[in-house]
Amino acid sequence: MNCESIEQHCSDSFNTGRHQFQYHCVINAWRNATLEVCALHRTIFGHCTEYNIDGSVIQENYGADCSKDYPPCPPFYSSTEEYKCRF
Repeated sequence: MNCESIEQHCSDSFNTGRHQFQYHCVINAWRNATLEVCALHRTIFGHCTEYNIDGSVIQENYGADCSKDYPPCPPFYSSTEEYKCRF
């Protein structure tokens, strides 16, 4: 999807040049679909990663505990790595 090439200003306040859109393969908020999106990276703690369509943001899905999936997600992980513990 070439996410890193998308011009965005969401992370301008960080002023580090490290924050770029990255490819994500994650569930939606209702856990009934898988989405491929370009979004800013997040560290996820103890839950599955979801893409919130209304907010256009990667976040934790507090209704989905991925530590019970096989293979389970670790206690914390990169949002771009969620596909490794669910699919």
